[in-house]
Amino acid sequence: MRQRQRFILTTMLGHLGLLWLASSNALAERILPGVQRGTYHIDRWGQHRFSYLFVSPELEKTLKPYLRTPVILEATEVRQWMNPGGAIIMRVGKVEKLPMPVKISLSWQEPKKGPTALLRRVPAGGSIKVKVTVTNRSHQKLLLDGRNFYLSFYLHHPSGAGFSDPMDFWAMHESYTPFGSDKERRLCKRMTNLLPHDQTFNASVLPIAYSPYPRIENAHTLKQGESHSWTVTLEKLPANEYELAALYDYPERQHPYPIFSNVLRVDALTDKPLRWQGLEVELKPDGERQGSAGQPIPLQVRFKNTTQKPLRFGWVKIGQRVDLSDALLCYDEKGTLLPLPIPAGKRRVETIRLEPGKSLSVQVEAPAHTAVARVVFGHCVVVRDTQPDETPVSTGYILSSHRRLQKSHFSRAWTVPALVSIALACEALFLLRHRRRRYRQVALGKSGGTVS
Repeated sequence: MRQRQRFILTTMLGHLGLLWLASSNALAERILPGVQRGTYHIDRWGQHRFSYLFVSPELEKTLKPYLRTPVILEATEVRQWMNPGGAIIMRVGKVEKLPMPVKISLSWQEPKKGPTALLRRVPAGGSIKVKVTVTNRSHQKLLLDGRNFYLSFYLHHPSGAGFSDPMDFWAMHESYTPFGSDKERRLCKRMTNLLPHDQTFNASVLPIAYSPYPRIENAHTLKQGESHSWTVTLEKLPANEYELAALYDYPERQHPYPIFSNVLRVDALTDKPLRWQGLEVELKPDGERQGSAGQPIPLQVRFKNTTQKPLRFGWVKIGQRVDLSDALLCYDEKGTLLPLPIPAGKRRVETIRLEPGKSLSVQVEAPAHTAVARVVFGHCVVVRDTQPDETPVSTGYILSSHRRLQKSHFSRAWTVPALVSIALACEALFLLRHRRRRYRQVALGKSGGTVS
């Protein structure tokens, strides 16, 4: 009996070992130059992508005519600094368009600014409803099921999103620091199976594709020229900025390739900052500096110790100034990330002791056209030398609340000057009309007429 139990246990461990090796091989993928099939896209964070690969911004002039169009591309140079890890296409050769036998459209089911508006902003924890429409433009029947249709879900800085992914698989594969820059743009991608009927997802625990594997009876067949629409609801959106797209793996006989939909953007806004081990980061207006029209908006980033013990954390300084250019995210009215100037100079790490209940403020500036801003402070400093009474803050991301800037900045920087200008203009118009009336009175008096 014991031998049989030992045999069963050994067999189970062997199967687990094989599964582990298989998953390791799946994770460890070396990406080499060669022919790639996919779609070129520039996301809301300014990153150039070709399906699951990054693309050098220097190739924009070559690839922009093929934006959001499936192509076959010859990648002549690909860089991958670590395996597993993301890769970037540096050079391309021949580029050819692929047939687009399927058209996929995303629109808002409950529009506020129109069903095709690019961006929608909702409160954190809220929900959105997206209408998915698929049209068969091929000359044959089209089978839609969860095995070849997906919802792609991108977000910026995944640590504060609340996604439950213990292996952080997508964070590894979608992280990339472009060209050795210190400004990290970290993305997290989730793909989940999309069935051709109404679905509701909990966005905070969005299931990964193929878990569980969808059943074939949920399929839908489209005849030539037919369209099919359904609604996808995403509930309990964690506070973050997102980009949504649907994709269909077109089953070409020899080389299947993905066909993407248009993109929708979602901002789940929160007024509550997230704490990390007692350290809170908040973005506030700078009361000491006044902004002016068309100029950068003055703000303050406040670091606060919410614990009962002193905290020690670190940040990066250039000279005597704290550098938060990689932490301040500023979006315009369409949800596009606005570029910030990267300060020049030698960077050094400095650790700070912050007493209980105390705070430190750092002055920053947002671009003039910023509509929504937030801080995602990446605490990447390993604090080693601490005093006995200090608590070191470990590495992690600390997210502030979202702050709407355009309206408040408009009222602060524009209202008073605008009212003064309007008053002066009205006074000048009154004086001009008065003078013209006096002139007419004098002229008509000399001629013996009357003034009406």
